[in-house]
Amino acid sequence: MSQETFTITENDLALVDALQVNARASWTSIGEALQLSPHTLARRWSYLKAHGLAWTEAMPGSAAFKGVFLEVVCKRGELATTRDALHRVPQVMTVGRVLGDYDLYALAVAPDHHALSRLMTQHIDPLDVVHVRSHAYTEVYGGPSWRLTILNQSQVATLRERSSRPLRVAAISPEDEALFSALGGDARRGFAHLARDLAVPPQSVRRRMERMMRRELLAFRAEVARPKAGWPLAAVVRLQVADESLREIGAGLGEWPETRFAAATIGDTNLVWIVNLREPDHLEVLLSELRRRYGGVVRVVQRALILASPSSTVGCSTRTDAP
Repeated sequence: MSQETFTITENDLALVDALQVNARASWTSIGEALQLSPHTLARRWSYLKAHGLAWTEAMPGSAAFKGVFLEVVCKRGELATTRDALHRVPQVMTVGRVLGDYDLYALAVAPDHHALSRLMTQHIDPLDVVHVRSHAYTEVYGGPSWRLTILNQSQVATLRERSSRPLRVAAISPEDEALFSALGGDARRGFAHLARDLAVPPQSVRRRMERMMRRELLAFRAEVARPKAGWPLAAVVRLQVADESLREIGAGLGEWPETRFAAATIGDTNLVWIVNLREPDHLEVLLSELRRRYGGVVRVVQRALILASPSSTVGCSTRTDAP
């Protein structure tokens, strides 16, 4: 059955929202929150995941979520080849087809300047394209951890884990990278399966995962194919914001329900904003609201319509959505 003929139900959306609260919650906890059978929920989740309609994945935590936003102009007839090449880059999270001054956009993760240098020299510079324009992003304000916000506060409290005391941020180790790769496109992988892949005891995997989360190096998210949730289109907007207002406005935009990614950038603009759209005219509605709220300190420099749903490449998979 294809995405075009499959309908996501209200219970499916509630299930996704529950996993957005806690992507690794047990089926028993989710069943308690939703008042549904854990067995039914597990079976339904398997079906949604198998059809590419919903999924969970690991993503960098706030301390490691830095990288580069890429605008790619492809050679004539080579768009699909270039898109596939970007999908194969391990650091690339998202690739999208754009109507505008360039053909593809991509979001890649590089937590420090060494990682950024390796990404560019080993993977981006060798691309056989007309031109690549890159904008390093340094602080993510919102979007990747968005929620459907279907559950009430009581249900959320049932699912949310008790907060642990944060640990001092440390550099990402090779063992951390191995665990992140093993989690890949399925944040719900069990400790036993991860331990088998990493050739370490399950208890070691559990401890490392907890340390990475407390150091804000690792986070999880759940996603739904957004066209099925009422968001068939998207747009990427580059903004110039008064420096003294950047963090406040970035954080504000990160809270908008349409926001799928908002981050501070270094270059001729200082904020990239990717938004969900219900229709093409929806973009002007958002920009009008942007001008109404922040008109004196924000200037729209560039806008482009994302023609098709972007694809997530986390875990070497290709899905019909992304941040």
